Amino acid sequence: ELAAFARRFRGAYGTPNFLSVESNCYRSRILAHQLTFGTFLLEEPEKAKCVILWGHDPDNSRPPLASKLYQALDKGLELIVVNPKRTPLAKRGLHIPIRPGTDCALALGMLNVIISQDLYDKEFVNKYTLGFDKLAEHVKQYPPEKVEKITWVPAADIERIARIFATAESASIVQGVCALDQQINGLQNNRVLSILQTVTGNIDKPGGWVAVPFPRLGSLHIKVEEDPIGATEHPLFYRLWGRTSPYGQTMYLADAVLTEKPYPIKALIVTGGNPALTLPDSSKIKRAL
Repeated sequence: ELAAFARRFRGAYGTPNFLSVESNCYRSRILAHQLTFGTFLLEEPEKAKCVILWGHDPDNSRPPLASKLYQALDKGLELIVVNPKRTPLAKRGLHIPIRPGTDCALALGMLNVIISQDLYDKEFVNKYTLGFDKLAEHVKQYPPEKVEKITWVPAADIERIARIFATAESASIVQGVCALDQQINGLQNNRVLSILQTVTGNIDKPGGWVAVPFPRLGSLHIKVEEDPIGATEHPLFYRLWGRTSPYGQTMYLADAVLTEKPYPIKALIVTGGNPALTLPDSSKIKRAL
């Protein structure tokens, strides 16, 4: 609702810039799903036989899910927790204390095991995917022994969790909000987890990641001729599959204010946020403000 009406206000006022924390937040996950699936999918862990909590601590951030997982554990759920921290649920499942920032390498190592050991869902891959041969060639660079040196996760554990995930009747990776998104390679983190779900056939099935219908709403926005800041430097962020994002790239806000390029920005309306606290390089943000 906020995005729809803020976009309309932006157009009525005559500025191309509608900025949000999405620039360094959840947008990388949305883009990764759009690039991989064409739409945004949601996990369905309540029906899964195997769940990977990847950078997620639902005891503290999503109690209803935690409660359901504890109930499922009593009924035989296989739970894997990828987290540097030993969370409450990690004590009930298989805890993988990963080196922070190496999640992508771990997922590539899992893909190496799944593909090299012929554990992937061949029917699903052959019917619904493109580029699998290139993926199979790429992940040869990430055998568990090499990934162990990067992630500090023992090679035997990498192989173990890959086999558990790939052979489960249904499996779902459940990420924490921004745990993998707010990294320099956040987009690729999310793409590789999307690929893990895909090659194991856990897409659009109970207990996997599922597509949900989105309501078709009439457009409220008023067209603005200029592009927002960052649209040229990050074209995928702004325009994908013929559609444009309502957002500009917030990372360019401070530079645009300080240099007046690509055009001067002289005023901000801030709602429900604190740019000096939530954006990177807070000292530069404060100078701009």
